[in-house]
Amino acid sequence: MKHSFVKHWKIKSPLLIAVIFDVMVIGVSCGKPEIPEKPEIPEIDYREKWVGVYECEEKYHWWRGPAGQDTSGDIIYQIKVAVTTKEDSMLTLLENGNGESYEIKIESNGIFNEKGVNCEFIKGNFYGDSINIFIFHGSTHGHGSSSDYKGKKQKNK
Repeated sequence: MKHSFVKHWKIKSPLLIAVIFDVMVIGVSCGKPEIPEKPEIPEIDYREKWVGVYECEEKYHWWRGPAGQDTSGDIIYQIKVAVTTKEDSMLTLLENGNGESYEIKIESNGIFNEKGVNCEFIKGNFYGDSINIFIFHGSTHGHGSSSDYKGKKQKNK
């Protein structure tokens, strides 16, 4: 019968024991490396670039009378239109001439086209520092009106 021999190693150097022990501790204490979370980038509201006050020229067009005998005219006003954000995807246009306020849903490209609450419809667009608005106030049998606005955004002082 054969005897199996198990060899035992005797380590005589305390330094070698310390190095082996440190490696084992380091090996045990190392886990998955922690990856720091990316900081959240705040979402930029695309509407903010259009918020402000616009110096506008309003061309108010009106008509009245039966067909063939109607009269019409245009009146030009210099007004300011204040633009503010409201809820998701909404802007409020407040006109200082007669205090009319319009809430519009705006697309990210600056275009809006809405059936109005206090008008038949409102449509237009923002481009750069400018605004164009067309409002059809409505018509009844024999009369009606519309407004066409063109304006530039005032610079912040």
